[in-house]
Amino acid sequence: MNYDIAHADSLVQVSVAGDLDEADIRQLWAAIAEACKSYDCYDILGTSDLDRPFSMITAFTHHEIFSDVGITLKHRVAWVDLNGKSDDILKFTESVLVNRSKLNGGLFVSVDEARKWLYEEKPAE
Repeated sequence: MNYDIAHADSLVQVSVAGDLDEADIRQLWAAIAEACKSYDCYDILGTSDLDRPFSMITAFTHHEIFSDVGITLKHRVAWVDLNGKSDDILKFTESVLVNRSKLNGGLFVSVDEARKWLYEEKPAE
């Protein structure tokens, strides 16, 4: 797994590539949670370019991972699957998180659409 987390354009921008297992995903989301806290920014624009989908069990445990690392509804997540190889597992993961009330955001078909949602749906301060 390779990932990069940066703060730019008032967003925590995340890119991840390679193969992911549950430990990798836990490490990734812990790093994202820490970056959000460090930058005092809870709007996350994520992109993934995975070699293959992660397991169904890992998708199902995302709600536990989010709880364990401190990802809450305060975090607004807009995620894009760049190569489409993991579309189905990411959609399942999204459903699990939504059904467990753990996700404020979702999957988007393009980075432009994800960015637009993050900027247009920003809560009033």
